Amino acid sequence: MTLDEWRVSQKLTMDALGRRLGVAAETAGRYCNNKRIPARAVMARIVAATGGAVQPNDFYQLPQEARSATGETGKEDRLPPDTLVSSKGDPT
Repeated sequence: MTLDEWRVSQKLTMDALGRRLGVAAETAGRYCNNKRIPARAVMARIVAATGGAVQPNDFYQLPQEARSATGETGKEDRLPPDTLVSSKGDPT
């Protein structure tokens, strides 16, 4: 699920989303419109704020055929929203 899909499903304005993530509304808009990929700290806040519905991989738009070719279905690779990720990207 994309961040914007989640935002719309929760009936949040860009300003409200920005406040939840601790960023400006303009920055939240850039995340929602795929103009910018969030930094690790913001990414962790996104996962937590969305209850895990939005994951880091959701910011990288892979065609469905590429996901199928790699065996990725999406659900099993998702981290629980309270999982901490080290600076190297490994779950701790």
